[in-house]
Amino acid sequence: VRCVQETDSALIPLLNAEYMGKSNFNMFAKSTRQCFNILFVSAKGFAQLAKHSRFCIVGAGTAGINVAAQLCGEETVHPHQIRIFDPSQQHYYQPGYTMIAGGLVNSNFGVTPTQKMIPKGVTWIQQGISRFDPNSNTIFTEDGSPYTYDYLVVAAGIVNNYDAIKGLKEALDDSDTPVATIYNHKYAQKMSQLRQNMKSGRAIFTFPPLPIKCAGAPQKVMYLSEAYWRKQGVNDKIKIDYFMTNNVIFGVKKYSDELTEIAKSKGINLNYCQTLREVRGNERVAVFEDVNTKQQHEEKFDILHAVTPMRTPEFIRNSPLVNEGGWVEVCNKTLQSTKFKNVWALGDCTSTPNSKTAASVFSQTPILIRHMMDDALNRPRSSHVYDGYSSCPIFVGDNKLMLAEFLYEGKVEETFPINQGQPRSIFYWLKLYMFPFVYFNLMPRGQWFGRKGILNSIS
Repeated sequence: VRCVQETDSALIPLLNAEYMGKSNFNMFAKSTRQCFNILFVSAKGFAQLAKHSRFCIVGAGTAGINVAAQLCGEETVHPHQIRIFDPSQQHYYQPGYTMIAGGLVNSNFGVTPTQKMIPKGVTWIQQGISRFDPNSNTIFTEDGSPYTYDYLVVAAGIVNNYDAIKGLKEALDDSDTPVATIYNHKYAQKMSQLRQNMKSGRAIFTFPPLPIKCAGAPQKVMYLSEAYWRKQGVNDKIKIDYFMTNNVIFGVKKYSDELTEIAKSKGINLNYCQTLREVRGNERVAVFEDVNTKQQHEEKFDILHAVTPMRTPEFIRNSPLVNEGGWVEVCNKTLQSTKFKNVWALGDCTSTPNSKTAASVFSQTPILIRHMMDDALNRPRSSHVYDGYSSCPIFVGDNKLMLAEFLYEGKVEETFPINQGQPRSIFYWLKLYMFPFVYFNLMPRGQWFGRKGILNSIS
C-alpha cells in the first residue's frame, strides 16, 4: 500500500526529465502505479485463498486425526485440501489414563507430539477455535484469524466440568490431598501414586451423571486398585465404596448383571443414585446428594477418585451448531448437522445417544466420510448408516477384561463367537498391547476401522 501511495514521490527524484521526456515519464509513472495495484490485489486474493480449505477439521484428538487420515485415502481428496485445528502440542491416548492409574503402564504412556499423529500433507493450525460462523462457512481461531471451508467436521471432544463439584479442582491440584481422577493425564498419575501409597482406610470411587467419556472407566480403575491392594496383602484393611448417580452399575443389562456380581465378589459396596456435590479436601470429606430425595450426606475418605460431569468446550456450547444441551446436533445415522448441510460432527461432542468411546469413533468415521463425500461429489447417498456401535473394554483385575460391545439402546452386538460378558485374559492382552499399537501405527495412516480391523467395508 505504501508503495502504491508513494509511487510518484519515489520515482520523481530518480527518474526526472533529464533522463526521459515529460510525456514518457508520466506514462511510466502511471504504468508503475497500475503494476503495484495489481500486485497488491493479487496478494490480497492469495491470502484469502491460502486460508480456504476444502475440509476443515476442528480437533486433533482421536476423532479428528482419524477423519483426516481416512479422508487422505479418498481418491478425490488431496492432503493439502485438509486443514486441522488444535492448539495442543501433545496428543494423549486417553484410554491409557486408566492403565496409568492402575499401574499397568508407565506414567508417560500414550503421550506423543501432535505433529507425529497428523497425516503427511495435512495442514495443522496450532490454534484453538474462538467461534463458528456457519452461515458464511467461516471459523475463527483464538488469534482472530478467519478460515473458510467447503466442509466442516467438528471433532473437539468434551471436557471435565470441574465447576459442577464444589472444591474438587482445588483438591485435585493439592498434592497433599488424596483426591484424583483418571480423566486427566496429570491426575491419573496422581491416582497411581495414591493407589501405591494406600495401606489402610476407605477408598471412595464415584460415577457422575451421564454423558461422560467411556462410562466404564470409573469402575475400571476401582477394580485395578482392588487387585493391587489384594496382591499387596492390605485389601482386608481397605474399605471400597462405589457411589453412582445411576441405579445400575452399567447401562447394558447383560454386562451390568455380571459387573454387579464381580463388584460384590471383591467386597465393593455399591451405592446407587448418589451424586458427588462437594469435596472438602482438607477434611477428607465428600458430600453426596441422593438423586431421589435430594438429601445430602457426608462421607469420610482416605482416597477419593472423583469423576466430574462433562460437557462440550465453551466455543462449541456458544455456537449455532448445538442443541439446547450444548451438544452438536447431528443426524444419529449419518452424523450430518441437522442445521447446516456442509457441517458434520463425530465423537464425544455430538448429540448421538451412544456411549462415548474411541471404538464408537472408529465406527462413525467411515460413515461420516462416505456421506460427506457423496454430497461433495453429488453422488447418491450411501445406504450405510451408523448404528450406535460402541465398545467398552472393562478391566476387572487379575489380568482379565470384559469386552462389552453394543449398539443404540443397549442392544448387545459382540464381535467374537464367545460370551464377551465373561472376563477373559485374551481380551486383557488385546487391550493392553494390540489396541495401543493399532492406535499409533494404523489409525494415523487411515488403516484402522475398529472392529472391522484393516478392512473398510464401506466403499
